[in-house]
Amino acid sequence: MYLTSASDSSSSSPSSISSVKLPNGNVYSADLMNTPISRALGMQFRASWPAGHVMVFHFPKSHTWTYHARNVLFPLDLVLVNCTGRVVSIERLNPGRWSRKNPAHLLAIEAPAGFAQMNSLKIGDRIEFL
Repeated sequence: MYLTSASDSSSSSPSSISSVKLPNGNVYSADLMNTPISRALGMQFRASWPAGHVMVFHFPKSHTWTYHARNVLFPLDLVLVNCTGRVVSIERLNPGRWSRKNPAHLLAIEAPAGFAQMNSLKIGDRIEFL
């Protein structure tokens, strides 16, 4: 997944997230994207994504980051999380499409389409990054 921001000048975000715990108790292994290069590549060119895994984008600061599913081969759920761990947006992102204007967030979770509904995620839910 491609993302853009006018102020992304940091070379990395200090983080060691290895899993994500959702409000329903489900825990997913996390592939952490915490550098500009890893965040820019994201889900591009992947034919599928393993069950039980999510991709977590961790940014250097909270901001209104924008996403584009360029070269992404399947629909994604995009779950945006603020600095307190609360969900601030949930969106379905189809291949080749831009995300809508997003609220400020520090982390983003990407997973194949249906992830948010399968886990009954809603705005305001608290997510733990372990």
